Amino acid sequence: MSGYSYTTVSMHPGQSPRVGVSIHPDEHARVAYYPAGDSVRAFLSVDYGGPSPGSSRMRS
Repeated sequence: MSGYSYTTVSMHPGQSPRVGVSIHPDEHARVAYYPAGDSVRAFLSVDYGGPSPGSSRMRS
């Protein structure tokens, strides 16, 4: 796997919280967004599909 992602949460007095996601996908990455519903919160999923160079195992 050569892709990666990270998340930042910013909270400042007097402002709404902000969540940022930086995505650097590999060629096998899949990104899915599940919008909020009546009883469900929105969700972002990033799945990376290939093993790391030199690794024989997949990450889960």
